[in-house]
Amino acid sequence: MNSIITSQKGNKMTQQDIKKTESQDIEKIEPQFLLDSGLLFAINHQILHPLGLALEVYCTDKENDLFLITEGKDKNPMKVKMGKVALGQIWDYRDNEEGMTFEEKTFEEGIKKYNEFMNNFGTEKIRTRLEKLGFILQPNPQTKNK
Repeated sequence: MNSIITSQKGNKMTQQDIKKTESQDIEKIEPQFLLDSGLLFAINHQILHPLGLALEVYCTDKENDLFLITEGKDKNPMKVKMGKVALGQIWDYRDNEEGMTFEEKTFEEGIKKYNEFMNNFGTEKIRTRLEKLGFILQPNPQTKNK
């Protein structure tokens, strides 16, 4: 039996439709985009840092002279050489009662990049998603009809 997924706007997709979608080539972008757009900042700031976690990116190309300043476990700034970046591991500070915070300069740079991205692309994308699907964040189907 084929299960059917329905958006709040009434658009229906079967498992077969989903398999077709999954088999198509998916456009991919480099992790550098997360840094340049401020999305890495937003993910860490809004979701992971309050929980004492952080998504790491690391340099794969040591030839670049760009440096990113981050804050170490001992609250001292660290200079990290950045070239081409890749997604790394999740930093774990869950035992820290305060979670994690950004150094002030890193925060200012991150929020500036994120705001520019949202002004140039994100806000319109979210508006269109709401218009097309009837939601921004996908609702939990188990609580949808309660």
